Amino acid sequence: MRSFNLAFNVPKSDRCDICEAFAKLENPASDEAEAYRVHVQSKEHTKQARDDDRQSVTNDECRAVLCFDLQNVILVPRANVSNFYYKRKLSVYNLTGHLATSTSSDAFCSLWHEGQSGL
Repeated sequence: MRSFNLAFNVPKSDRCDICEAFAKLENPASDEAEAYRVHVQSKEHTKQARDDDRQSVTNDECRAVLCFDLQNVILVPRANVSNFYYKRKLSVYNLTGHLATSTSSDAFCSLWHEGQSGL
């Protein structure tokens, strides 16, 4: 039997600029702490509204919820040689969507490169 050195990790979630800046502060001032508290409260309110919308779909046959997110920008090709990397990079975009209705739940993924989007 063959043995492979494979490992799976829990994906890391990205932090926004505000959360990252606050995490780096050693002694935040009261106004910075208050701004961060309001920011976190806003994020929690947004998540609660999304969860409420998703829950209402299961109770209503005439409703659907579509959530989408630009997951990441993939630089192609990948290389360790800096000159090659900067002269030959192509941005590839990954957009995912999740459509929930009372009877089904579907996920969609769309990939395109910057040449197709006119960048």
